[in-house]
Amino acid sequence: MSDENNSQRLKQRVVGAVVLVSLAVIFVPMLLDGDGGRPGDKGPMVPPKPGYRFETLEIPLEVPGTGTAQPAGEAAAPDVEPVAPPAPKPVSAPTPPPKPAATRTTTRSQPATPAPDGGWLVQAGSFSRQANADGLRDRLKAAGYPAYTESVKAEGKGVYRVRIGPYGSKREAEAQLAPVAKGFGVQPMVLGNR
Repeated sequence: MSDENNSQRLKQRVVGAVVLVSLAVIFVPMLLDGDGGRPGDKGPMVPPKPGYRFETLEIPLEVPGTGTAQPAGEAAAPDVEPVAPPAPKPVSAPTPPPKPAATRTTTRSQPATPAPDGGWLVQAGSFSRQANADGLRDRLKAAGYPAYTESVKAEGKGVYRVRIGPYGSKREAEAQLAPVAKGFGVQPMVLGNR
């Protein structure tokens, strides 16, 4: 009976070991992964939002002779001809914001007239080479912005700042940030003029 008892114990140990190894194979990757999901499982795949809008129109069906509208779900009279759907409305491209009129015609390194205290400026860029600053200033002026350059010393080196303005309010100056960034590939910022 001891052989049979030992055989039974051996079977139980083998089954227990198989169960433990199976559980380790399943749960250890989840614990080490950290996200608890299967490899490659990143959630539902949602397509990107389309670049156009859909418009739903509900058109009631007119029953001839009665002058009343019939809901779309009910059957129409057999002698009614189907109505063609309305032509889609043309979608016009958004109009770009108007460019500001130039208020300076000077090309000096300082503004022709200083901004009043409390005025607002847009700094379009800061360059170590004057030729780069002058190039951006000229492109801004050609686009109608009141741009000028300003020479300053920073850490013992000459720095050439390209500025736009002055503007009477911070809101006016902030309105220039997006068009300048998009049109000229710079990261402008609004500054208070002291």
